Amino acid sequence: GTLTNCYQMYDFPQHPWIRSLSNCSLSRFDEDVLQCLKQQKMIQLKSEKNPQCDQRKSSKHNNFKFCAKSAPTADNVPRPGVNFDKVTIQEYMIKPGVNPGGTTGCPLTIGWEPISLVTLDVDIYENVRSKDRRGPKDLLLVSTHRERILRELGHSKKAIMAGTKAANITRRNRYKTIARLKSCKSHEMLEDLSGKVRNFFTRGETKRREQKLLAPYQKGTNKAVQTKSMGSIYY
Repeated sequence: GTLTNCYQMYDFPQHPWIRSLSNCSLSRFDEDVLQCLKQQKMIQLKSEKNPQCDQRKSSKHNNFKFCAKSAPTADNVPRPGVNFDKVTIQEYMIKPGVNPGGTTGCPLTIGWEPISLVTLDVDIYENVRSKDRRGPKDLLLVSTHRERILRELGHSKKAIMAGTKAANITRRNRYKTIARLKSCKSHEMLEDLSGKVRNFFTRGETKRREQKLLAPYQKGTNKAVQTKSMGSIYY
Protein backbone atom coordinates (compact mmCIF):
# COMPACT_ATOMS: atom_id res chain seq x y z
CA GLY A 1 0.00 0.00 0.00
CA THR A 2 2.89 2.34 0.71
CA LEU A 3 4.58 1.69 -2.63
CA THR A 4 1.49 2.82 -4.50
CA ASN A 5 1.96 6.31 -3.05
CA CYS A 6 5.03 6.79 -5.25
CA TYR A 7 2.70 7.38 -8.20
CA GLN A 8 1.20 10.32 -6.31
CA MET A 9 4.58 11.90 -5.52
CA TYR A 10 4.81 13.25 -9.05
CA ASP A 11 1.80 15.27 -10.14
CA PHE A 12 1.36 14.29 -13.78
CA PRO A 13 -0.58 17.07 -15.51
CA GLN A 14 -3.74 15.83 -17.16
CA HIS A 15 -2.99 17.55 -20.44
CA PRO A 16 -3.45 16.06 -23.93
CA TRP A 17 0.08 17.05 -24.93
CA ILE A 18 1.53 14.84 -22.20
CA ARG A 19 -0.72 11.82 -22.60
CA SER A 20 -0.24 11.57 -26.35
CA LEU A 21 3.58 11.62 -26.23
CA SER A 22 3.76 8.09 -24.86
CA ASN A 23 0.94 6.94 -27.12
CA CYS A 24 2.95 8.05 -30.16
CA SER A 25 5.93 5.96 -29.01
CA LEU A 26 7.94 9.16 -29.12
CA SER A 27 8.90 9.40 -25.45
CA ARG A 28 9.23 7.09 -22.46
CA PHE A 29 9.24 10.05 -20.10
CA ASP A 30 6.26 8.97 -17.97
CA GLU A 31 7.37 5.34 -17.69
CA ASP A 32 10.94 6.26 -16.75
CA VAL A 33 9.79 8.76 -14.14
CA LEU A 34 7.46 6.25 -12.50
CA GLN A 35 10.17 3.63 -12.37
CA CYS A 36 12.64 6.10 -10.85
CA LEU A 37 10.09 7.15 -8.23
CA LYS A 38 9.51 3.49 -7.39
CA GLN A 39 13.18 2.95 -6.68
CA GLN A 40 13.44 6.16 -4.67
CA LYS A 41 10.45 5.10 -2.54
CA MET A 42 11.95 1.66 -1.89
CA ILE A 43 15.25 3.21 -0.79
CA GLN A 44 13.35 5.57 1.50
CA LEU A 45 11.41 2.67 3.06
CA LYS A 46 14.60 0.69 3.65
CA SER A 47 16.23 3.66 5.36
CA GLU A 48 13.14 4.12 7.57
CA LYS A 49 13.23 0.45 8.61
CA ASN A 50 16.97 0.62 9.39
CA PRO A 51 17.61 4.06 10.95
CA GLN A 52 20.90 2.77 12.35
CA CYS A 53 22.42 2.92 8.87
CA ASP A 54 22.03 6.68 8.79
CA GLN A 55 23.44 6.98 12.30
CA ARG A 56 26.46 4.89 11.33
CA LYS A 57 27.04 7.03 8.29
CA SER A 58 26.80 10.21 10.34
CA SER A 59 29.11 8.84 13.04
CA LYS A 60 31.68 7.82 10.44
CA HIS A 61 31.46 11.26 8.91
CA ASN A 62 31.98 12.93 12.31
CA ASN A 63 34.90 10.64 13.16
CA PHE A 64 36.47 11.43 9.83
CA LYS A 65 36.17 15.14 10.52
CA PHE A 66 37.69 14.71 13.97
CA CYS A 67 40.62 12.69 12.64
CA ALA A 68 41.21 15.20 9.90
CA LYS A 69 41.43 18.03 12.41
CA SER A 70 43.67 16.18 14.87
CA ALA A 71 46.16 14.57 12.51
CA PRO A 72 45.83 15.78 8.92
CA THR A 73 47.66 13.60 6.42
CA ALA A 74 47.67 13.20 2.66
CA ASP A 75 45.28 10.22 2.91
CA ASN A 76 42.47 11.57 5.08
CA VAL A 77 42.39 15.20 3.95
CA PRO A 78 39.27 15.67 1.77
CA ARG A 79 39.98 16.71 -1.77
CA PRO A 80 37.91 19.35 -3.55
CA GLY A 81 35.55 18.00 -6.17
CA VAL A 82 32.12 18.25 -7.76
CA ASN A 83 29.27 15.81 -7.10
CA PHE A 84 25.98 15.53 -9.00
CA ASP A 85 23.02 14.49 -6.87
CA LYS A 86 19.84 15.42 -8.72
CA VAL A 87 18.77 15.73 -12.35
CA THR A 88 15.90 17.97 -13.44
CA ILE A 89 14.01 16.91 -16.56
CA GLN A 90 11.77 19.27 -18.50
CA GLU A 91 9.37 18.19 -21.23
CA TYR A 92 8.36 20.53 -24.03
CA MET A 93 5.47 20.67 -26.43
CA ILE A 94 5.99 19.24 -29.93
CA LYS A 95 4.82 21.30 -32.90
CA PRO A 96 5.50 21.65 -36.67
CA GLY A 97 8.95 22.98 -37.51
CA VAL A 98 10.83 24.33 -40.53
CA ASN A 99 14.14 22.43 -40.30
CA PRO A 100 15.05 21.16 -43.81
CA GLY A 101 17.08 18.23 -42.47
CA GLY A 102 14.63 15.58 -43.68
CA THR A 103 13.94 14.77 -47.30
CA THR A 104 10.14 14.99 -47.23
CA GLY A 105 7.31 15.81 -44.89
CA CYS A 106 6.81 18.27 -42.07
CA PRO A 107 9.67 18.52 -39.54
CA LEU A 108 9.19 18.38 -35.77
CA THR A 109 10.34 20.98 -33.27
CA ILE A 110 9.73 21.80 -29.61
CA GLY A 111 8.20 24.83 -27.95
CA TRP A 112 9.88 27.40 -25.73
CA GLU A 113 7.94 26.87 -22.50
CA PRO A 114 8.17 23.57 -20.57
CA ILE A 115 4.93 21.70 -19.96
CA SER A 116 6.23 19.41 -17.20
CA LEU A 117 9.16 19.32 -14.79
CA VAL A 118 10.43 16.63 -12.43
CA THR A 119 13.58 16.23 -10.29
CA LEU A 120 15.07 12.75 -9.78
CA ASP A 121 18.12 11.15 -8.27
CA VAL A 122 20.80 11.09 -10.96
CA ASP A 123 22.08 7.59 -10.12
CA ILE A 124 18.60 6.06 -10.18
CA TYR A 125 17.70 7.83 -13.41
CA GLU A 126 20.87 6.68 -15.19
CA ASN A 127 20.26 3.13 -13.98
CA VAL A 128 16.74 3.18 -15.42
CA ARG A 129 17.67 4.86 -18.71
CA SER A 130 20.67 2.63 -19.38
CA LYS A 131 18.38 -0.40 -19.68
CA ASP A 132 16.42 1.10 -22.57
CA ARG A 133 18.84 3.46 -24.29
CA ARG A 134 17.88 4.18 -27.91
CA GLY A 135 20.43 4.32 -30.71
CA PRO A 136 20.66 6.73 -33.67
CA LYS A 137 18.57 4.47 -35.91
CA ASP A 138 15.79 4.34 -33.32
CA LEU A 139 15.55 8.13 -33.32
CA LEU A 140 14.77 8.36 -37.05
CA LEU A 141 11.16 9.28 -37.86
CA VAL A 142 9.72 8.90 -41.34
CA SER A 143 7.41 11.58 -42.71
CA THR A 144 4.23 9.54 -42.15
CA HIS A 145 5.17 8.92 -38.52
CA ARG A 146 5.86 12.62 -37.96
CA GLU A 147 2.54 13.60 -39.49
CA ARG A 148 0.69 11.05 -37.34
CA ILE A 149 2.39 12.41 -34.22
CA LEU A 150 1.35 15.97 -35.06
CA ARG A 151 -2.23 14.95 -35.81
CA GLU A 152 -2.53 13.01 -32.56
CA LEU A 153 -1.12 15.98 -30.67
CA GLY A 154 -3.99 18.10 -31.98
CA HIS A 155 -2.32 20.09 -34.76
CA SER A 156 -4.48 20.90 -37.76
CA LYS A 157 -3.85 19.77 -41.31
CA LYS A 158 -3.34 23.40 -42.32
CA ALA A 159 -0.51 23.87 -39.80
CA ILE A 160 1.17 20.66 -40.96
CA MET A 161 0.95 21.74 -44.62
CA ALA A 162 2.38 25.17 -43.75
CA GLY A 163 5.34 23.55 -42.02
CA THR A 164 5.88 21.21 -44.98
CA LYS A 165 5.80 24.13 -47.43
CA ALA A 166 8.31 26.18 -45.43
CA ALA A 167 10.64 23.18 -45.15
CA ASN A 168 10.40 22.46 -48.90
CA ILE A 169 11.35 26.06 -49.74
CA THR A 170 14.42 25.83 -47.53
CA ARG A 171 15.29 22.43 -49.04
CA ARG A 172 15.15 23.85 -52.58
CA ASN A 173 17.39 26.77 -51.59
CA ARG A 174 19.84 24.32 -50.06
CA TYR A 175 19.92 22.22 -53.25
CA LYS A 176 20.56 25.37 -55.31
CA THR A 177 23.46 26.34 -53.07
CA ILE A 178 24.98 22.87 -53.41
CA ALA A 179 24.64 23.06 -57.20
CA ARG A 180 26.40 26.45 -57.25
CA LEU A 181 29.27 25.14 -55.16
CA LYS A 182 30.01 22.47 -57.76
CA SER A 183 30.40 25.07 -60.54
CA CYS A 184 32.06 27.73 -58.38
CA LYS A 185 35.62 26.95 -59.50
CA SER A 186 34.77 26.95 -63.20
CA HIS A 187 32.86 30.21 -62.76
CA GLU A 188 35.93 31.87 -61.19
CA MET A 189 38.14 30.65 -64.04
CA LEU A 190 35.67 32.06 -66.58
CA GLU A 191 35.64 35.47 -64.87
CA ASP A 192 39.45 35.55 -64.77
CA LEU A 193 39.66 34.70 -68.47
CA SER A 194 37.09 37.35 -69.43
CA GLY A 195 39.06 39.97 -67.44
CA LYS A 196 42.29 39.10 -69.24
CA VAL A 197 40.58 39.32 -72.64
CA ARG A 198 39.09 42.71 -71.74
CA ASN A 199 42.50 44.05 -70.66
CA PHE A 200 44.07 42.78 -73.88
CA PHE A 201 41.63 44.62 -76.16
CA THR A 202 41.64 47.82 -74.06
CA ARG A 203 45.47 47.74 -73.75
CA GLY A 204 45.32 47.60 -69.97
CA GLU A 205 43.19 50.71 -69.58
CA THR A 206 40.84 48.98 -67.14
CA LYS A 207 43.76 47.71 -65.08
CA ARG A 208 45.40 51.16 -64.99
CA ARG A 209 42.16 52.78 -63.90
CA GLU A 210 41.83 50.22 -61.13
CA GLN A 211 45.40 50.81 -59.92
CA LYS A 212 44.85 54.56 -59.96
CA LEU A 213 41.82 54.20 -57.72
CA LEU A 214 43.72 51.91 -55.33
CA ALA A 215 46.87 54.09 -55.17
CA PRO A 216 45.71 56.30 -52.22
CA TYR A 217 44.95 53.20 -50.16
CA GLN A 218 48.23 51.37 -50.78
CA LYS A 219 50.47 50.95 -47.73
CA GLY A 220 54.18 51.84 -47.59
CA THR A 221 56.33 54.85 -48.35
CA ASN A 222 57.19 53.81 -51.91
CA LYS A 223 54.37 55.00 -54.13
CA ALA A 224 53.94 53.74 -57.62
CA VAL A 225 53.84 56.32 -60.36
CA GLN A 226 52.27 55.08 -63.57
CA THR A 227 52.90 56.76 -66.88
CA LYS A 228 50.01 57.19 -69.24
CA SER A 229 51.99 56.69 -72.43
CA MET A 230 54.03 53.53 -71.80
CA GLY A 231 51.95 52.01 -69.03
CA SER A 232 55.11 51.08 -67.05
CA ILE A 233 55.61 51.62 -63.31
CA TYR A 234 58.62 53.39 -61.73
CA TYR A 235 59.49 53.38 -57.99
